[in-house]
Amino acid sequence: MKATGTAKGNYILQLILEKGKEIAVGKSKKQFFESGYYLYIGSAFGGGGVKSRLDRHLRSEKKLHWHIDYLLLETKIVSAWFILLDYSIEHKIAAEFIATKNFKVGMNRFGSGDCNCVSHLFFSKKKMSLQTVNKVLSECGEDKSRFHDYV
Repeated sequence: MKATGTAKGNYILQLILEKGKEIAVGKSKKQFFESGYYLYIGSAFGGGGVKSRLDRHLRSEKKLHWHIDYLLLETKIVSAWFILLDYSIEHKIAAEFIATKNFKVGMNRFGSGDCNCVSHLFFSKKKMSLQTVNKVLSECGEDKSRFHDYV
């Protein structure tokens, strides 16, 4: 499956931070991010859809707007997964990531300024697979849908 046109949906970026460091995210004070993998949960329901949003995240040159833009300056995207849906499941996934012992919150309120989620950024020492992400999705009650590789 490909994300084409302006199809809406949700996505997860898996980032690697090779060496722990202090990073300022937006207007917040610098926070220490340990080395390892970060998973960012996002949604794309604007005019451009999933393809446009993921292409923007993959570009190195862009105006810094969202929390994730600041973290992307210091990390490398190792995986990008998407799911085409006409409704958002990012809050369900964030809740499931919090409930599992495989992840910890990467930074409080990261990417969740417009909702009540603790965060949309999660940390793991281990790299996650698409299979693991889809297992989390099925645990959220989204059995009929699956994330797909974007890159």
